[in-house]
Amino acid sequence: MDQIKIYNSFSNNIEDFKPVNKPYLIGMYTCGPTVYSFTHLGHLRTYVFEDVFKKVLIKNEFLVEHVMNTTDIGQLTSDSDTGEDKMERQAKRENKSVYQIANFYTKDFLWNLKQLNINKPNILAPASLHIKEQINVIKKLETKGYTYKTSDGIYFDTAKIENYKTIFNQNKEDLKSDERIENAFEKKNSTDFALWKFSPKDEKRQMEWKSPWGIGFPGWHTECVAMAFKYLGNYFDIHCGGVDHIPVHHPNEIAQAEAITGRPLSKYWVHFGFLLKNNEKMSKSSGGFVRVIDLINLKINPLAYRLFVLNTYYRKTADFSIEAIQSSNNALNNLYAFSEKIKALKWLKLLRKIKFTNTKLNDKVLYNYYESFINALNDDLNTPKAIEILWNMTNEINKNLYSFNPVSVLKTLNEFDSVLSLDIVKHKTDKIPWKIKLLAKKRFILKKQKKFELADKIREQITNSGYQINDYQTFYTISKI
Repeated sequence: MDQIKIYNSFSNNIEDFKPVNKPYLIGMYTCGPTVYSFTHLGHLRTYVFEDVFKKVLIKNEFLVEHVMNTTDIGQLTSDSDTGEDKMERQAKRENKSVYQIANFYTKDFLWNLKQLNINKPNILAPASLHIKEQINVIKKLETKGYTYKTSDGIYFDTAKIENYKTIFNQNKEDLKSDERIENAFEKKNSTDFALWKFSPKDEKRQMEWKSPWGIGFPGWHTECVAMAFKYLGNYFDIHCGGVDHIPVHHPNEIAQAEAITGRPLSKYWVHFGFLLKNNEKMSKSSGGFVRVIDLINLKINPLAYRLFVLNTYYRKTADFSIEAIQSSNNALNNLYAFSEKIKALKWLKLLRKIKFTNTKLNDKVLYNYYESFINALNDDLNTPKAIEILWNMTNEINKNLYSFNPVSVLKTLNEFDSVLSLDIVKHKTDKIPWKIKLLAKKRFILKKQKKFELADKIREQITNSGYQINDYQTFYTISKI
């Protein structure tokens, strides 16, 4: 098994993965959703890859402590610390409390994770339940001289972080083009960001708290630092997020951590590319997003989207279309049909109705495929290559069906699927009606009697009923079309 290599956005290099502290315990922090609206496929692309990364680490015998926040307070409609609070705005639109909004959309988020076989984090931490921790971070920054007060809040002075303008290899010109150049009133620097915002004097917010500086709420950029400190310590292994966090959110996290500890919060910063629809980033603000439920309504298995995601390298953008997802759905069904065939072979082997040859030799072939699969994933999460290796393996098995032990094949498929999580072996097959089974058996007998014309008529009858017969040398399987 090769050494894990991963692209570190902080160093702009592919690096060997070496844990910060204990040899086998990994701290992993991933930026979670702002729970003011439905989770869409653009978000889920990032969460799928984070899930794969975590499962690759586990395959390499690491233990992973995974922490994710949910933002239910403090994220404004503009990165320049202006505009409405997204949660408060949505609560008004739906005539609900902010807490009801957060609860509803958090449940939607978790439902989506389940549909895509994304494992929940060990800790899912809402920002509103970590106000004390965020206040403590701001206090530490204040003590060290990194804050200043304006009429609308407490701000972080980015000019006091020497390398702020080069974090993630951004340059001064990039930052000047950022919307933050439109200085909020009283900001010292365009890149300064709010640590604590005061509640409007003429309006009572649903979410507001007392603090040493006045009644208000924490800025968005502080919550991840506070939660990471609490659950993973001041310096941990991996911090993940979408590439949209590179220009603002993650530099602001690093600035706060470096001001307090002298370290950039995490050793490895891993970012995932956008999902595009009609050449634009799929986002809530654009309104043109697609959800998992939309796929289900189109009779598409949600795991087809997971397969679609894995077919593109994680640092590249992916172009979404229903046609592409339907193609992935067909490919997924082919994988399921393959595993059903191997399951049938397993039973025929147990009943000693088929003779297998060279199975011990081909057990080694299966292991070589598995090792190549893991090495592809260890090479900067090369999921397209890993999927290619899976298809190569199934093709070779199909060509030499009676030379592979079906038990070994199913075991190998399960090993692949412990990372891919496509339910290749454990998928639930549609229950075949007894009438279809009876027709299929009758056809099989007719074929053995060489009454091919009658057998073909029965096949047509089965096909018209929405099922298909998959013929092999000594057996057949039935699947839904």
